[in-house]
Parts: sequence; C-alpha cells; structure tokens
Amino acid sequence: MEIIVEVGTEEQQNLIKEELSLVEVVIEKYSCTDKLLKIIVPQDFDAKINEIKETTSYKSSREIQYAIAKTLSTNNGRILVISPHIYTIDYDSQTRALTYIHETLHIINEDGLPEISSVKHSERQFFYNLLIMFDEYYVNRKSIELCNNIFPSKSRMYKKHIISELKGHLKALKNNFLYNKIKEEIAKFRIHRNIKLFSNDSNDYYDQVIKAIAYAFAYIDADPKFRRAEQYICNTPFVNSNTLSLIEMFRSLYVADNFENLSRAIPTMIIFYEHLGIKTEDAIGGYYVQILDI
Repeated sequence: MEIIVEVGTEEQQNLIKEELSLVEVVIEKYSCTDKLLKIIVPQDFDAKINEIKETTSYKSSREIQYAIAKTLSTNNGRILVISPHIYTIDYDSQTRALTYIHETLHIINEDGLPEISSVKHSERQFFYNLLIMFDEYYVNRKSIELCNNIFPSKSRMYKKHIISELKGHLKALKNNFLYNKIKEEIAKFRIHRNIKLFSNDSNDYYDQVIKAIAYAFAYIDADPKFRRAEQYICNTPFVNSNTLSLIEMFRSLYVADNFENLSRAIPTMIIFYEHLGIKTEDAIGGYYVQILDI
C-alpha cells in the first residue's frame, strides 16, 4: 500500500505516514491487505477527489455534513483520500485515529454487503439506502468502540470532538431544515412532474437524513452516557416509532456482526420513505414511483 502526503515539511510528512500505518494494522487484522491501493493526503481535498473521479462536481461540504475522508474505487483498486484539514490544530492524534479507523472499516465492509439484485426491483433503491444507512451506523459505532479500547485515557480534544459531532447530528434531526427542503422539492415536483429532476434535486437531502440518523444513533449506542440523547430527537420529523424500529434492527444486527439478514429491514425502510414522500410499486419492465405529500 502506497502512502502519498502532499502537505507539510518532510518531517511532518513522515509523521503523517507513521500515523497512517494504523490503517495497515487494521486492514491486516481483518485480512484485507489487498483492498486498499493507496492513501493520499492532498493539498486540495475536493480537487483531488474530482481528479480521481474525473468529475468537477464533488464538494465535501454540504448543508449539515462535511467529509474529511473518502474512499474511491478505481480500475486499479481503492484509494483513500484524507483531507489535510485533520492535520491542523482542530484535530489531535486520537481524533485522527477515529477517522482512520472509520474509513478503513468502510473498506472492510464493502465486499461483505448483500447484493442489491437479491431483492425485487421496486425495493432495490430502498435496500441500497438501507445498506448505506446500516454501514454508516456500524462503522461509526465500531470506530468509537475501538478507539475507546485503544485510548483508555481520552484527550480533551477527543472528548470535545465526540460531543460536538453528536450534538451536530442531533441538531440536524431536531430542526426542520432538511424536512422543509424535501417539502420544497415535493412542491416543485407538483409543478414540473419530472421524476428524474425530483430525484436529482432531492437525493442529497434524503442522503443527509439517513446518514444523520445513522450517525446520531451510532454515537448514542457507542457510549452509555449518551443514551439520554435519544429522548431529544424522538417524535421529530425524521425520528418516529418506525425509525426506532429500524434502529432496533440495526442494534440487533450490530451485536450479531451480521449484514446478511439486513434485507429483513426493507419493509420498515419502505414505510420510513413513505413518511418522507416516496413510495414505489412494481410495474411491467421496472417499477412506478409515487411522490407523496408530507
């Protein structure tokens, strides 16, 4: 595995490479040394990802979330790109370790996820989103638990980082920003009646919703002292009895360390999306999408 660091002095680059050896340790632990081709810490995170993807549209910052690392699949193998921001005064070695482990677990999980083609056509998008949601829940919770074992004594910055992240996800679910954005796109759809346009304009909001839920409950479940935070987001636009049923399934699958039975959660995921305005039905040659008011 090649490590390329484009920032800092030669001494700083060597220190970064030494830290990144943690990724190799985790990958070797899970016997996945062939899954990662290289790690890059570029000068410009967004530009490097767009370069590898051969696009110009990628942006790491979104309305309520931002990316500090991303794994890309290429013809030659997977490349992990890490933002240079995590080597500033806003992070320390413990918070960076959390990022390294998080991204490495995503890579390890990738080949173990069930095939989307295993479910009927009208359920595949829901299953795809379900896989994303559970993967984020699993990886966030597991990376925190592993860091708790690696660092019995937590730095002040690490503690602050964990609390700040949890509060951010709780806030995203508590306020109505994303909910109102989805409602706006549904209202626009009533005018243009173009399902592809609706999908293009609203997908990012739905993606932020499922990830905010996954992140929040992963943090809540990773540390007993955060369990009371669940009460803060219950009965909000995105967290109701159906959402909690989905999370209970996640908790059970996490303890069993099992992705194979995730398809059992599809009916619950379908109801979750109906609550957010999307319903599908099988049709000849594919499926029919219905946009509901919320």
